[in-house]
Amino acid sequence: MSRLVDKLKSLREATPQPLGFTAFTPSPEKPRLQLIAAVTADNLDRLSSRTGSVDAVLVEVAKSDDVDGLEKVCQVKDGVPGGAWIKAANGGVLKKVLNAACDFAVFGPGASLAVTQKDRLGRVLEIDVSISEGLMRTAADLPVDAVLAAGAGEEKTLTLNWLMLIQRLVYLVGKPVLVPVPPGINGADLQALWDMGIGGVIVEVADDKSADKLSDIKKLIEKLNPPALRKKKAAPILPRLQPEAPAPPEEEGGGEEDE
Repeated sequence: MSRLVDKLKSLREATPQPLGFTAFTPSPEKPRLQLIAAVTADNLDRLSSRTGSVDAVLVEVAKSDDVDGLEKVCQVKDGVPGGAWIKAANGGVLKKVLNAACDFAVFGPGASLAVTQKDRLGRVLEIDVSISEGLMRTAADLPVDAVLAAGAGEEKTLTLNWLMLIQRLVYLVGKPVLVPVPPGINGADLQALWDMGIGGVIVEVADDKSADKLSDIKKLIEKLNPPALRKKKAAPILPRLQPEAPAPPEEEGGGEEDE
């Protein structure tokens, strides 16, 4: 099973404190919003030493040569989970990615079904947050482990509209959700995302400046307050017509009325 997916799923599972005087062993690791660095294969060698503070590395794969850089990340023993952000629909590129023994892969809805059939590969589906509610609900039944929020607003400052679209995705899909964020994101925005049920954030690392921001974001994440347990959304109660109860049968052979 994917290490990243395991961590994302553990964040969604609340561990209640047992009642009474039963001995309780606390979790060895504090739940924490996951930080993922997205790097192009061309910048991987130059920026790899600057991504030590992240929880996973996501390598963008747009052509066959990019898989060589991907394999360097995925084959590092005891390293952070490495994944492929599949940007090409070419079948040959996809085959090479699936043979790279990565921890997870991010792909769009146009990807081949082969990417969902790879054993032990964490499968993350990109979903445009502006699609219809009915289509978004179908993602809950697809053979994917998590989803990535994509669409207008993902590279802008966090707005209420963007938050509403992300929250709708969290409610309807019912799977761990990843959200792309800018390198300059602040602690308040990170807290807002985590409170909504987001499992991880993806930061695109394109240069030295954005790479230096990773350690700052990690420090902000360490200071976040754990999100309170969310109440389940109440399902609407619809009126239901009850069948009319039949009248009791009349007694036969009754006696004469009293005078």
